[in-house]
Amino acid sequence: MECLSGAFTDAVARLLDSPCPLIATVAQRGTGFIADVKRHPRAELWEVTRANRDAMPERIVSWLDAGT
Repeated sequence: MECLSGAFTDAVARLLDSPCPLIATVAQRGTGFIADVKRHPRAELWEVTRANRDAMPERIVSWLDAGT
């Protein structure tokens, strides 16, 4: 539903184009705005599964630390 909001999609586009790190959840399947976000040059996609979800916080912190 948020993807149908021009204000939301504009705000996300500005965040993606900014230098600040952005962590977000994105639907695995989707077209239009969802596909555009996943194709963005700064996008780094990680699949979260039941097997790896508990390790994600540490992975995210490491990723953030490496970028600073």
